[in-house]
Amino acid sequence: MENRPDGRGHRFRPRERLHTKAEFTGLFERGVRFSACGITFRYLRTGGAASRLGVAVGRRNGNAVARNRIRRLLKEGFRLSKHRLPCAVDVVAMPVPSIALTLERSLRAFGAFARALGEERP
Repeated sequence: MENRPDGRGHRFRPRERLHTKAEFTGLFERGVRFSACGITFRYLRTGGAASRLGVAVGRRNGNAVARNRIRRLLKEGFRLSKHRLPCAVDVVAMPVPSIALTLERSLRAFGAFARALGEERP
């Protein structure tokens, strides 16, 4: 499906999500860390067809309503920025508790992450 200006081509499909505890644990143990705009990323390059996202939001980020809003903003930032990633990666995004996360900040963080991946040697 092509990427349409209305955003309907930028879907966040189930195959683009990290699902199991083992996937998250593997990223935390072997993943490379990168931080930008108050968001810490743990990632590993993969040979897969698509990049996959996992979100880890702790209780220090607020009550359940606040944590779910943060998850939605991170997923939306990934959804709108995934086409900029130069290679397929598994990534976990973790926000710093002291920041007020906005969609703009999420987009800037994923943009910086994509640029850093492009500059990194495999």
